[in-house]
Amino acid sequence: MLFYTIAGFLIAPPIVRVVATKRLAKELHREVSIAKVRLNPYAFSATVRGLLIKDKDGQPFVSWDEVYVNLGFFSLFTRTLAVQEFRTTQPFLRVQVNRD
Repeated sequence: MLFYTIAGFLIAPPIVRVVATKRLAKELHREVSIAKVRLNPYAFSATVRGLLIKDKDGQPFVSWDEVYVNLGFFSLFTRTLAVQEFRTTQPFLRVQVNRD
């Protein structure tokens, strides 16, 4: 139980932040930065702070100050994604219409 607590609160968040940043940048072909990730292994929740995805011209494309997701406990057993709570602050999305 002690290892689960230490791994969930202290070890996993920086690893998740680095892996998510690299994976999103690779998949989206855009510069991605994440300021901080917080995980709560007992509540099955995650908080991502300071996400910024830049457009190919260097301008912000998608960003938010904070997003919080709380997954349902039973989603582990049924292998379905059951989101109990989703909350975001200061979301930003750049929309652009091209001539073509």
